[in-house]
Amino acid sequence: LVGRGASALALGPGRRIAYVANAWDETLSLVDTGLGAPLPADRRVLVASVSGGQLLLLDGDGRTRRRFEDLPNHLSAMTLLPGGQVLAVTYSDVLVTGERETPGDGEILLSEGVALLNLDSGHVSLYPLDRTASSGHLLAHPTGLAVAEKGSRLLVALPGWGALAVYDLDAPTGSLEHDPQLLQVPGNPRWVVAASLPGDWAYLLDDDTGRVLALDATGGALANLSLR
Repeated sequence: LVGRGASALALGPGRRIAYVANAWDETLSLVDTGLGAPLPADRRVLVASVSGGQLLLLDGDGRTRRRFEDLPNHLSAMTLLPGGQVLAVTYSDVLVTGERETPGDGEILLSEGVALLNLDSGHVSLYPLDRTASSGHLLAHPTGLAVAEKGSRLLVALPGWGALAVYDLDAPTGSLEHDPQLLQVPGNPRWVVAASLPGDWAYLLDDDTGRVLALDATGGALANLSLR
């Protein structure tokens, strides 16, 4: 049995333990599947709290090794950068002035963008996305992100702007080199994965329309496919 409101599931390293996120009681359930291989204790599992700005670093058998609490308070997605010591997270930093139990009640958005967490030092670097006239001063709502081009680029979906942000990665320092290049794309894609097929660069999923957009390395559209 798991908690109330089970809403997401992921298999850990070795595929032995299933991690189930329970939205209603804000807990994490660990289920031994009886399959796969036992996990050594030095394997790492990262679990983020969407609304609390917290991230847990668990060892292979599910025990908490470290807790990070300096992240912004609304996290969307995360991915490890090359080297495995820096975690990239999309975030919205929200100040709640009303009832915290009521979604949207008295919420003020302070900033949104990409945060980098150094898992060794615990240091957090924020890279905010600034609203400009070209964006119509709309919120970007950064969501999915992926590492592409052999670890040299970070791709971030911005459904609010109908765009894909492309950051250059500085591999030695584990940082973002400058403001991103913004590629306008059809629809409002929320999720992005790096492609593995020759000629493809990334796949973007638009939850609203149920379409997948395939891009090449220049940001040009290769295909626009419907999943419905």
